[in-house]
Amino acid sequence: MVRGSTLPPGVRQAVALLWRAPGSRTVRRRAVKALRRNRTARRLAQQIWAVRPARRGVPVDVTAGTLLGGLGTEQLPVVLVVMIGTPAALVEPVVEEVAELQVLTAAFRPVFVLDSPAFGPVRRYGYPVELVTGRVDWTDTATTWEEYLGTRMASICRHFRSTGTVRVGPDGLDAVDRALLGGGR
Repeated sequence: MVRGSTLPPGVRQAVALLWRAPGSRTVRRRAVKALRRNRTARRLAQQIWAVRPARRGVPVDVTAGTLLGGLGTEQLPVVLVVMIGTPAALVEPVVEEVAELQVLTAAFRPVFVLDSPAFGPVRRYGYPVELVTGRVDWTDTATTWEEYLGTRMASICRHFRSTGTVRVGPDGLDAVDRALLGGGR
């Protein structure tokens, strides 16, 4: 709630009470997701803020060489950067390289998938990160780690609606990975 609001005191108290109500956070998250998927709501936002439609897959209001954020970035394709089994020492350099490629090309939005809780470097750039259980930490005897990983990766792909996946090897990104992230630019 914004301080110094022009709402009457009774309305402010009601709004504050609603924000603290159990389940309100879940309702807000679902409402935002529904609005983002709603074609009419997106068109209305484009009309209000005069965002021009995308041309050739890259929105007009997102250009290379600037930090990516704001309106238009949701139209960029999502690429999963899978760092399962990647040494912890490589996480930060790979994240920095992906961030540089994103800024230079404006061709994708990364989502990092890690099997170790090395969230710091990823969160520093504000990228989403998903944690999966590593092979060495897998203890479930009812299912194999490969089955778990397949189900978990499918869930992540659906949730973020990813259009591509880049698998980071033990030596970091290779030339093919860089070309895929660069979008051929």
